[in-house]
Amino acid sequence: MIVYDLTGKNLAHGANAKLVGKDLIAMKDPDGKPLNQILVDLAKTKGKGWSEEFNFRNPTTDSLQRRIVHVEKVGDTFVGCGVFLD
Repeated sequence: MIVYDLTGKNLAHGANAKLVGKDLIAMKDPDGKPLNQILVDLAKTKGKGWSEEFNFRNPTTDSLQRRIVHVEKVGDTFVGCGVFLD
């Protein structure tokens, strides 16, 4: 689970506590997709929903895998939870 403000600052991260408090709006996947900008835009425009696919390191397998994230805007933040696709 992740929590971000609407500028791309990480407020909570279930998999990596070192990211908390960091501005991650410019973070990109290996193909150059702006991961957090996609999530922020989705929260701002639709309020909630599933993201487009992007590549992300699966911490269980330590390999790149397709992933989608469901976000829901809560005030000036959004909460997200992702799943890896086969």
